[in-house]
Amino acid sequence: MPRKGVKYQSSWTLHDENIENVEHVSLAPELQQELGCSVGEHVFLEYPWAYVSREVILSLANVTGSPLEPYQDKIKAYEGNTFLVGYSSTQLSACDFVICLTEEARSAIVKRNAGISKSIRNEVIRRIRKTGRLWKSLGSESQLDERQIRNTREVFEVEVRLPVESLGLNRKLSDRLSEASYDSYVELIPYEKFENIEKKCISRITQTHFEPRDVEMQTYPGHPKSAWTQYVYEDTLNLQADNGASKDEEEKDPLELFLEAHAQEMIDAVCYNTVMNVYVDDIEMLTRRGSEIAWPGDDEITYAERFSLVYLRLTIGKVVSDASWHPSLAGYMAISYVSVPSAVGYDATTSTKSESTVLLWSLDDSL
Repeated sequence: MPRKGVKYQSSWTLHDENIENVEHVSLAPELQQELGCSVGEHVFLEYPWAYVSREVILSLANVTGSPLEPYQDKIKAYEGNTFLVGYSSTQLSACDFVICLTEEARSAIVKRNAGISKSIRNEVIRRIRKTGRLWKSLGSESQLDERQIRNTREVFEVEVRLPVESLGLNRKLSDRLSEASYDSYVELIPYEKFENIEKKCISRITQTHFEPRDVEMQTYPGHPKSAWTQYVYEDTLNLQADNGASKDEEEKDPLELFLEAHAQEMIDAVCYNTVMNVYVDDIEMLTRRGSEIAWPGDDEITYAERFSLVYLRLTIGKVVSDASWHPSLAGYMAISYVSVPSAVGYDATTSTKSESTVLLWSLDDSL
């Protein structure tokens, strides 16, 4: 029973097109290398066809258990010098191949590939050389008309009157003065030089203090000065004549004289302020540096109790005389109390204790 005719596809890979004497075989990578049709080396998805010598195909068909052994008779009856072998899978690497066992089948595949080449070439030409088609309105032209910028200025109407016999004759053009026309604005006179006044922009900034810092307490006793001068008009004609003499007679301004006289004093003040700033309260900054506080180790004395055992009567009638952070423990403060003599509420018990009292307070305590 004859098979169906050739159905041309748009892909080089041959799947199920029912071409007579074109058989599907499975070739291992070793057999592909022996036949010269290895995937990715000899055949590709872009063009999966290769010509294999008849002697190589015949020697493989004579091997027992080879995939070409069932077609041994057709291979021996083949009169051509080469077989057409093609890769028939859409994957990058597989073992699915097809082989043309007759010259008619090989001619059909060659004709099929030529048809595919022609269709691909025509598609490329169609995409490059596009032909115009009739406009099919979908309502977008209204939006284009709204966004298009048009000239809304009214058109001038000009009336020209001249004799009929002057039409088609050569005309002699001549210059026209500005007084002879009503639509002119300025008359350009040749060899006229305009006097242009140049404006020189001078900007000078003087800053005598450090960059501001965002802290709670900061005082600055100095007075920064900023001088701005712009649009200084200069006479360029007289300036060129006196340019050589003005350079020698140029005097130093008071700011330069002040800087030369007090340069070393200002340098010393800046160096001192970079090391120690007396105008900034660093207490708040020190309290925020939690990472710089040394926490107690295993060999240091620690207070594990988290409850208060202080005897508050020790601070009755006393005031705080001094307070200091603990040198090695974080979160502890030592406060010294002294007695203040008072005429009201004098107690005999407190008068006998004239020495000062020092209490160790914990910031984590509930009190």
